[in-house]
Amino acid sequence: MKTLSLAGALILLALMSQAAPEPGPRPASATTAASSRTSFHWTTGPPVLRAAPADGEDWLSVKDPSVVRHNDAWHLFFILRGGGV
Repeated sequence: MKTLSLAGALILLALMSQAAPEPGPRPASATTAASSRTSFHWTTGPPVLRAAPADGEDWLSVKDPSVVRHNDAWHLFFILRGGGV
């Protein structure tokens, strides 16, 4: 089992903390749909966490991220898959 180094974790945290674009105003159709409950409109933004090469490892995927606050500190736990596994 491979583990992620501190440098790799910092790179992933930096990618995760990049500001997502501010959502624009809701279209009138979305407001109408939400009030009538007859349809649903879903929008997505850029990924908040992604695998990237770090410390000579070719990380391929990130799975099941969990963010936990403990003793006034934030912690990120996730499963990471590399090419050499």
